Amino acid sequence: MTRHHRLPSSNLHRHHQRRRRIEHITHSHRRNLPILNQRSRANHRQELTSSKFLRTRSTEFRHRENAQRFERLSRGKPSRSRCCCCLCWFLSFLAAFLFLLGLAAAILYLVFRPESPDYSIERVSISGFNLTSSGPISPAFNVTVRANNPNNKIGIYYEKGSSVNVYSDGVKMATGSLPVFYQDKNNVTVVVTSLKGTGIELTSGVRTALATGVSKGTVPFNLALRAPVKLKLGSVKTWKITVKVDCELTVDKLTASARIGSKSCDYGVDLW
Repeated sequence: MTRHHRLPSSNLHRHHQRRRRIEHITHSHRRNLPILNQRSRANHRQELTSSKFLRTRSTEFRHRENAQRFERLSRGKPSRSRCCCCLCWFLSFLAAFLFLLGLAAAILYLVFRPESPDYSIERVSISGFNLTSSGPISPAFNVTVRANNPNNKIGIYYEKGSSVNVYSDGVKMATGSLPVFYQDKNNVTVVVTSLKGTGIELTSGVRTALATGVSKGTVPFNLALRAPVKLKLGSVKTWKITVKVDCELTVDKLTASARIGSKSCDYGVDLW
């Protein structure tokens, strides 16, 4: 037989209160559970919305940054393209100019058939050399220059500013110039020019070399001629061109009756 023990009334009262409290808490939890679920879903939606907003802001920022970078690059391209365009125009103009210049030169050459003039020393008359004295000397030369213009369609204007110098062993003995004249086409012109030197100091070596040359009958001299000229092409005159003539010659004596033993001349032009 089972025995049932009855709790005291005070303990039984406390037991019922504890049970009602537990039932109340359980009922309150069940009643508030939907509210908590709604709040969690709202929080979850808010988190999703915030995440989407951040992603959208990040995408917009990247797009704005790319747009600014593209704008900066696009600003730099026109200046480079303009520079390249200017360079291309300049090179094209230069190529066209050089082509036209070469074409004009070729046409002029075919039309006028230019030939280089030639020069030679025909005669030299010398005075003023006193090799027995140790003092300064004042030599004088009368030089006869033969200029040949072989061109059939080109005349030559010999302008002011020419120079003719005579040297012996590197020492300038006398200086002068050519007269101003016009040489017609296909023409030979003979010009006599006077050259003078004043107070020329000769070293013992130069004086000895001159005396030795006189005794041997071969006194060496160098003659340098520079003449500014203009060419006449039909009715047109060109710019100034410098004719350069360098001659090496020997004479048998230092007198007015001196004769040229050997001579060799080189000539060229400076176009500018």
